[in-house]
Amino acid sequence: MTIFIDLEHVVLNGSERAILEDLTLTVSSGDRIGVVGINGIGIFLGKNDNRSSTVAEHIDYVVQLVGIDHAGLGLDYVFDTQELDDFVKANPQMFPAEEDYPAGVKMVAPEQTGEIAAALFRRGYRPAEVKKVLGGNFLRVAKATWPRRPS
Repeated sequence: MTIFIDLEHVVLNGSERAILEDLTLTVSSGDRIGVVGINGIGIFLGKNDNRSSTVAEHIDYVVQLVGIDHAGLGLDYVFDTQELDDFVKANPQMFPAEEDYPAGVKMVAPEQTGEIAAALFRRGYRPAEVKKVLGGNFLRVAKATWPRRPS
């Protein structure tokens, strides 16, 4: 089982943090049951872009690469953005200036989930497929891998 959470793809945005296609393929090869969760951090989605349509584009890319059963939504979200800006500024060893971590990083808010679903519907996804992306795939992996509670 492989799970990649809060990632985006180098093909779509050129970020050095992005996951490569050959690594993405590992979630669906053989008997693997993994999921790739697309993040919601604007600078990783491309040019500080937090539009729901951009997230849907990244999800669609993963689906085309490895199938609907291996795509998910893995948003990172910070409610206190000033605290995040202060943390980035105070920790240059973790966030080097040459990697361009600007103040005011845009994030896809959890409240955008409906918009993301609508964007997927516009791309032709069916309700059962959107349900998988919005949590069903992660739930399937959790049920298959986490130990069951004794009765």
